[in-house]
Amino acid sequence: MLWRFPKNAGENMGSIQGGLAMNDGGLLLVPSTNWQLYAVQTDARGLGEVSWPRYAYNSQNTSGISYIPSSLSITMKNAPHIVRMEGEKVTLEVEAAGGVKPYTYQWMRGGFPVAGANESTCTIENLEVEDEGEYYVIVRDSFRPHPKVLTSNTTKIEVNSTRTGEKRWTIYDSFGLSLAADGYGYLFAISKSGTLRRLLIESGEAAYVLPTKNSYGTPVIYQSHEESPILLTFNETTDRITAFDANRFDKLWEEALYSFEFGNFGVVGDTVMAIRREMIYSLNCADGKRGKGLFSNIIALPLEFSMTGPGNALYFGTENKEVVALYIDPVGALRWRYSTVGRVVSPIAIDSDSTIYFTDDIDHFYAIDAGGKKKWTYDLTEGKKVDLKGATASPVVSSGGFVYVAANNGKIFAFDRSGKRKWIFQANGSVYSTPVLGNDDRIYICTSSGTVHALNSITGVEEWKYSLGNYRILGSPVLYEGKLLVGSEPLDEKGTGKLVAINVSSTGLDSGPWPKYRQNNMNTAAID
Repeated sequence: MLWRFPKNAGENMGSIQGGLAMNDGGLLLVPSTNWQLYAVQTDARGLGEVSWPRYAYNSQNTSGISYIPSSLSITMKNAPHIVRMEGEKVTLEVEAAGGVKPYTYQWMRGGFPVAGANESTCTIENLEVEDEGEYYVIVRDSFRPHPKVLTSNTTKIEVNSTRTGEKRWTIYDSFGLSLAADGYGYLFAISKSGTLRRLLIESGEAAYVLPTKNSYGTPVIYQSHEESPILLTFNETTDRITAFDANRFDKLWEEALYSFEFGNFGVVGDTVMAIRREMIYSLNCADGKRGKGLFSNIIALPLEFSMTGPGNALYFGTENKEVVALYIDPVGALRWRYSTVGRVVSPIAIDSDSTIYFTDDIDHFYAIDAGGKKKWTYDLTEGKKVDLKGATASPVVSSGGFVYVAANNGKIFAFDRSGKRKWIFQANGSVYSTPVLGNDDRIYICTSSGTVHALNSITGVEEWKYSLGNYRILGSPVLYEGKLLVGSEPLDEKGTGKLVAINVSSTGLDSGPWPKYRQNNMNTAAID
C-alpha cells in the first residue's frame, strides 16, 4: 500500500459510493455516502493509456465514445531555414488559435527546452555559433478535462561567423569530389547528383548552376591569359572529356576517350594530357583537337598521374607496382621506370628540385630523384600493425622544405628533405583527401569522420578543429583568401551532404612547389 485516505483510520467520511474519477493532473475525485466529494492529489499524471482504463471508458463516462477534443491549432510564422551572422538577432514566432486560453509555450532546441522561452515568441539577441540548431515549440491549451498539446514545425537556425575556425557559409548537397577555384574568386564544385556549380567564394552565392543527370569527375581549370577560364571535366556516363566556358557553362567542346579512366588528365601549357589504358592522348585546351596519340609501354592501369614542365615529363604510379616517367615531347617516350614494393595508389607530388614523392598501398613512402633513383623511403607503419593501410592522398611539399603525407589510418607525417621525420599527428578519423598548406605555416587536414584539423606545419601542434557533423570528407579542399572550402557527403546515405567555407588565417596557398592536390587550386597537375 502506497497511501490511504482518510489518513486516520478512525475518521468517518462515509462509504465510497459510485465510480472514482481522475483528471490529467492526477487529482482523484472520491464521492461518499455523507454527501461529500473528496479530492485527493496523487502522483499519477492521468489515466493509463489503455483501451479501458476506468469505469465507462474515461473520466467523461462516455462508455467508449472518445471525448470531444480541443480545437487548438498553431502556425509557425518563420521560414524552415534561417541564416544569420554571429552577433545578429533572430526572433521565432508561433500563432495559436482555438482551444481554451490561456496557452502555455515551451520552445525547444534539438529536443531540449530553451531556458526562459515560454512565450509565443522566442528571441535570441546575440547569436553565437553554439545557438545553431533545429527549433520548435510545444503549445498546450487549458481545455478540460484533456488539454490539447501540439508541436510546431521545425525552423533550422544556421549561424555564420567571421572568427577563425568557424564557418562562413554552407551549401547543402553531396560533394565527394575535389573542388577547384579560378583566379577571380569563383569556386567550381560538382555534386554527387552531377550538378555543376560556380559559386562566389566570399558568400557562397550561386553565380551559375548547371543541372545534369550525368556524373562528372573532379574539375580542372585551364586559365588562359587572353581568354576566360575553361572548365574541364570527365563525364563517366559518356566517357568524354568536356570543356565548358567557366563563366557561363556553355559547352565549348567534347572529346570521346573510350576506356578512359576517371581523373587521369591534367594540363601542361595549352595542352590537355589524358591517359587511358596503354594510350596517351594530347588535346588542345581551346578546341579539343587531338594532337599525337601514342601507344606507350604502360602495362597496368595508372591510377592517377602528375606532370611537370621543367623535366618535360609525365609521372604516374600503376597497379603493376611501379612508377613510370614518360617524356611529354616526344609524347609517351619512356624516360624511366621505378619498381615499388606495393601498388602505387596515391597521386604524386613533385618538389622544386624534381624530387618525386608518393606512397604505395602497404605504407611505404618514397622519395626518388628526377632520374628515377631512390633517395630514401620510410615505413609509415613504423613496424606496427595498422587497420587501414596505404595512402590515398597526395603528399604535399612546403616552401620551407618539409614534405607531408597523410595515411589512410589518420596519421599525418612531416619529413624534411633528407627523410628525417619531424613530427606525427593522429587525426580524428581516416584521411583520404590531400592536406592543404596555407601561406602562414598552417596545414589543414580533412577526415572521413567530418573533422577539419588546423595544425602548425612546423611543429605539428593542433591549433583548432572544426566538425562538419555526421559527414565524410573525401575530396581535396580549396584554400582561397582566408577561406577553406570543404565538400562532404553524408554518412547516412539518406542524408544530404554540404559544402562549407571555414574562416582560416591563411590568405592563400603556401608558395611551395606542391601545396595541395594536383599542385594548385585549379587542379592542373602541372608546374609551368
